Amino acid sequence: MHRCLTISEVLSVIFEATLNNYEGERAYLAGLARTCKIFFEPAIHLLWRKQEGLQPLLECLPQELWEYDPNMYYDMCICLDDPGVTDLGANDKMVTAEVLYTLHKLRPLRLLLPNLLSLTCGAMSDSDGVPLVALFIHSRLKSLRISFDFRSPCADVLSRIIRRTRESCPSLESFTLLLERWAVSGLVLTCEIEDLQNLRVVEIRTYSSLVSQLFIQCLASLPLLEEVTLRAEPQIFFTLPAVMPCSSHEGRARAPFPSLRRLTVTVEASDAWAELAQLIRWCSSLSSVNLELDLPESESGGLENITTTVSMFTHLTSLAISTDLSKSVTLSDNSLRTLFALKHLQDLEISSLNCPDLNEALLRELLIAWPNMRSLSLPGGLKDFESMNHGSLTRACFEVVARYGVNLNALAIAVKASEYDFYESRPVLDEEGKPLQNLTLSNLTLNNNTSWLWDSLLEMFPNIGDSCNFGDSWLLKDLDLTWSEEA
Repeated sequence: MHRCLTISEVLSVIFEATLNNYEGERAYLAGLARTCKIFFEPAIHLLWRKQEGLQPLLECLPQELWEYDPNMYYDMCICLDDPGVTDLGANDKMVTAEVLYTLHKLRPLRLLLPNLLSLTCGAMSDSDGVPLVALFIHSRLKSLRISFDFRSPCADVLSRIIRRTRESCPSLESFTLLLERWAVSGLVLTCEIEDLQNLRVVEIRTYSSLVSQLFIQCLASLPLLEEVTLRAEPQIFFTLPAVMPCSSHEGRARAPFPSLRRLTVTVEASDAWAELAQLIRWCSSLSSVNLELDLPESESGGLENITTTVSMFTHLTSLAISTDLSKSVTLSDNSLRTLFALKHLQDLEISSLNCPDLNEALLRELLIAWPNMRSLSLPGGLKDFESMNHGSLTRACFEVVARYGVNLNALAIAVKASEYDFYESRPVLDEEGKPLQNLTLSNLTLNNNTSWLWDSLLEMFPNIGDSCNFGDSWLLKDLDLTWSEEA
């Protein structure tokens, strides 16, 4: 054997090429795995540990397990107790009843994937998938993500999974439940999850009347919970008692969500701002808020109440505000300026809102008000603020960012560029009148026919580099600005 085949990088290239170029790549890799010890580990890594769905995993079951369905046999034997498998993703094509039965036969013999840390179960269409999920839930599991697509679900399906999780996964840290298409009436999520004391991330997505006050109170009592995403009757979320009852192992009552840092929640009415304020007041550790507005178009003014409320929590470092694309909700200049009170803000994203057009003064205000800003995303377009004899805002945008965005490394705004915007392609000067050269554009997308703009930007910022790509859009979609002290 040639000694180059002992080099891991060479083997990696060979196996990746085999996987990408051959229609029967699994058979080729299986053959390589059986050739010698050197080939075994990298081939198994691609065949087994990098599989994207459940079906390849099932195809790897030993031959003797397929006596009930001989057609499922695959000429490869890999043990299901492989310690190298730590992450198992979802597959929309759920396994057949025969395969499920085979797994049931296997279950008493050994624990399936004993080192599995993350399990994603997608689009279960009937209750037959519940026993399948139970096969992979055990004490080492850290993350569980379940998606249901039941048309006529049984009321006990979810409780069976939660019960199994409580019994088998005391160390579970992340729990996601997706029920967006589950049109259910009368079925309420009241499962008690307070026994999962290690939960840090919880995400519930459903637009039915499924989440009960009891369930929210259970969430609020979890001592380590850091991140909550809730899209389910959010008004219930805002009406928690100010002080949670003490549990059996606590001697005193305490505020809900003692460790919450990141909150994503839907706001359905402009008069919810008071409840939102109460909620955020409880969360003394909260640093990130993502508000998904579901306001009627006639209630655009309610957005001012919400921004005023959010601005009270000056410890926030990340804020995202969005709304339904089909609705027209306007964020006024005053509402945007209200957020200036968030002195520690580092990341701001406003999407699907009618934002005010940026001018030089407002852009300068934003960057001065938020000196720690690292990422800024606004949908509003840039409008001209000077006559064409002195250049337009497209050029001034880069000048303002270069002068005041001292910590900014990601900027996403809409810029309508024309050739006349840069007809005076002079370098941007610093306070001493010297060319400012420490700005590097790493991601720029503009129209294919705008080579003139690239030339102008090179003259404005001689240190810009060769990292810009010209796409098919007139809009500047993503602009990443990274700073270097080697100006």
